[in-house]
Amino acid sequence: MVIAPTVAPVVRPEPPKPAAVRVLPEPEPATPQAQQPNSADIARARALVKRGELLYRNGEYDQAEILLKEAVTLYPFLAQTNLLLGKIFLIRGSAARDIGLVHSARLMFEMARALDSSLREAEILLDLFHTPPLD
Repeated sequence: MVIAPTVAPVVRPEPPKPAAVRVLPEPEPATPQAQQPNSADIARARALVKRGELLYRNGEYDQAEILLKEAVTLYPFLAQTNLLLGKIFLIRGSAARDIGLVHSARLMFEMARALDSSLREAEILLDLFHTPPLD
């Protein structure tokens, strides 16, 4: 009589149970609230532009630029602000041969023209950027 060895049954370990998954609620969609400028911001921006224009006319471009950039931050829809900043960028860019500043000047003139199409000075300054074709 042959006795077969007894083989212990193979016990396979149970697969690990998945950890409880915590489902987070969907975040609320961000609704951009267009912040309307208040009349105080607009009035302050206009005052800054007036001061900036005086500084510009006196050749104090650094100080004028600071005030005009603050005005643009408060209320970017004043054509005069964009025009003056463009002129400062054009002066600086031309003096330093900085094509980036000259390009910024052109963009500021385009913005001024878009805000006030009757602003002839912006149109004249934009003409500087149009080169006639070579024959």
